[in-house]
Amino acid sequence: MTRGFIDIHHHLLHGVDDGSQSLNMSLRMAKRAYEAGTRVIVATPHVTPGVERIPEETFQQRLEELRAACAKERMELRILLGAEILYTDMTCRLLAEGRVPTLAGTEYVLVEFMPGVRYDALYKALEGILRAGYLPVVAHMERYACLASSPRRAEMLKKELEGVLFQMNNSTILGGRGFFSDLHTRRFLEEGLIDITASDAHNLRERPTRMLEAYEKLKEDYDGVYAANLTGLSRKEELWQALIAAK
Repeated sequence: MTRGFIDIHHHLLHGVDDGSQSLNMSLRMAKRAYEAGTRVIVATPHVTPGVERIPEETFQQRLEELRAACAKERMELRILLGAEILYTDMTCRLLAEGRVPTLAGTEYVLVEFMPGVRYDALYKALEGILRAGYLPVVAHMERYACLASSPRRAEMLKKELEGVLFQMNNSTILGGRGFFSDLHTRRFLEEGLIDITASDAHNLRERPTRMLEAYEKLKEDYDGVYAANLTGLSRKEELWQALIAAK
């Protein structure tokens, strides 16, 4: 496969959440990502363990439909199945029982929290996921005030909970949402606290992929190696290797 970006957070499956609403829209989103250099996408529909039934059969069906549509377009694009998990009290138990989708069946779990989550609650949740045998990837970590306001606290969490990864959205890296937001973004990136950048794409207009733009911005502001590491272009990190090996 031609080397390109890996996007681990993309609401690409149609009719399952607030992302794509039709197969045609999903195909257009996939094509937009492919044309901008993405070669692996993990489709991550929203799930809420223990609160709403997780329709894995529907996810798989929509995935196969989209894969077939992409194949007709002769896109060399791998689409894998995952989920964006909203953390609940049942998450760790259901993960341990194998009842919650991980990123392409790997040990990595994309997990999100309510924006106002307290630091101690977030810490305990991530600790629980690790104890269940999984590696948490904190989705759009910049949204949680308990982390975004304190790089030192975020750094301490990562040191104490080895294996936790932080994902930042491409739109945040590209900035323009206010001075303090941009300042915090630079601090996190400059101090190497961000492990992954991903699109969190939901559509083609308000929330598009922007993987290439984020890569170019990272390369311009920092260096090409850092940009490649965060976008999956390097293939060196263990997460990227696990996804390349996934089916």
